[in-house]
Amino acid sequence: MRVFISHSSENSAEAEKICGYIEKEGHKCFLAPRDIRSGHEYAEEIINGIDGSDVMLLLLSEKANSSPHVLREIERAVSKKIAIMVYKLEDVKLSKSMEYFLMTHQWLNTKSGEYYSTITACINEFANRRDSEDVKSEEILPTEPAQKYNIDEKSKREPAVIVTVVVIAVAVVLCIVGAVIGFGLLNGDDAQSSLPEASEPTSSSNVESTEAPPATQQSTTTIHTEPATTSATTQTTTEATTTSATTATSATTSTTATSATTQNTTSATQTTTTEKTVVSEPVSAERFALGDTIVLGEYNDEPIEWRIIKFSDDGNSAVVIADRILTMKCFDAAEGGKYNYLDGNYYWSEDTSALSDEQMRLIRGDNRWELSNIRTWLNSDREYVTYKDQPPSLGAMSELKNAYDTEKGFLSDFSKKELAAILTTNVETNGTVTNDRVFLLSDDELEWLVEADVSKYGRPTDAAVEQDMSAWYQLYVNEYSVNTHYWWLRSTDADTVCEAHTVTNSLYGGKISSESVGLEGFGIRPAMTIDLSSGIIAAE
Repeated sequence: MRVFISHSSENSAEAEKICGYIEKEGHKCFLAPRDIRSGHEYAEEIINGIDGSDVMLLLLSEKANSSPHVLREIERAVSKKIAIMVYKLEDVKLSKSMEYFLMTHQWLNTKSGEYYSTITACINEFANRRDSEDVKSEEILPTEPAQKYNIDEKSKREPAVIVTVVVIAVAVVLCIVGAVIGFGLLNGDDAQSSLPEASEPTSSSNVESTEAPPATQQSTTTIHTEPATTSATTQTTTEATTTSATTATSATTSTTATSATTQNTTSATQTTTTEKTVVSEPVSAERFALGDTIVLGEYNDEPIEWRIIKFSDDGNSAVVIADRILTMKCFDAAEGGKYNYLDGNYYWSEDTSALSDEQMRLIRGDNRWELSNIRTWLNSDREYVTYKDQPPSLGAMSELKNAYDTEKGFLSDFSKKELAAILTTNVETNGTVTNDRVFLLSDDELEWLVEADVSKYGRPTDAAVEQDMSAWYQLYVNEYSVNTHYWWLRSTDADTVCEAHTVTNSLYGGKISSESVGLEGFGIRPAMTIDLSSGIIAAE
């Protein structure tokens, strides 16, 4: 049996004792830093150690409870469906983040001391059941540990520990193909924006269009991205809307997309007519270079700085990304309105394998970009944002912290001229097309940052940190003095409906991880396509 021991560095002596006791029973432990190979990256070794384990043993103390390093190890085990045992070294009131992962009714109480027979008894049964039965690892731990291992308080033979066995099952279900790329526009009532009246409607069999493109002197940019798998069956809500484009310029960035079977429903919407922006003399885009900083719009009463990361073929438009993380928000809230709950049942530590995709979305949120809360919010220029499904309210996300259902739309503090400089982009991913003004990058588009020499590490603005109530970022600052943070991408894995990708912080090398879309402590670093000839864009 392979056991990963998760612990705070403050409890290293205790961890070594327990490791020795377990290995005397014939099991193999992964214990950092003992098992970190010389010359290898520390974080990668930790991830490999977790992934290669049959069970995780958490040594819970006050230090471990507040350690983001330990929290990330627990999160990794959960995402990989690795069973977790918790050995309580101290009386600890779980942090909200730790409680989120470890809440369970399966507690086992004994007296304190330095003997660890309770741990090895549980591990031995785990091993015996695994060897004798064809069961999944997350199902092997005893379902009634409090009864099986309960030790009478009057007994003099066993010392004090509280061992918690947490059986955590994360649903693995068919999902829309990953690497979805698109730039989200207004939905529903938000389709009435400050853009000019559109021309005759156009439609396409695999296109979802949520808004007409901006005003005069603008083009429509089409971006195709390669899906994560070779084929997928997706259900697409398709809206054929009115569109307008008065110039012949078009920027197309494409990679080979693979086949997808789509089921479409078609509806039609219209936009209203407001002020038009006329540019008398286009400005040559040659004055701009990859990596340049431009200022456009405001958020949290601060001007937003953007970095140029991709030019169109004609050089008149460019994709830009916010230089800093602007806010911490969930990707999408639990569609049922209460995170991890459905029909009165709490589903964090329960087996979810029998639940349908729609039931999983009800309890943990929807990772489809075209239906996500974050897409709706990013593309709204209204003070009151209308969400078609469950709004991102307090009870519908993991930690009841960073709700944004009452926050005005991201674009609401952009002037009409600034809005007119944002190009509507037709984004095709795996057969689904969305027409968006603001978007999150995909896995593949991270390469644009490399080409533009723009850092993939996300550093939040002071306003974003002040606005954040989850304190996830602050944990990393306090524990490791890390000033970068996780930020959301639009890409997903094909085997889940409730997770989307993030770029990790510098502690974990800026790698891509998959996270529950209902986690509200991760950053938003929006991107969009800008008309460089609009006359209001100037390089810094």
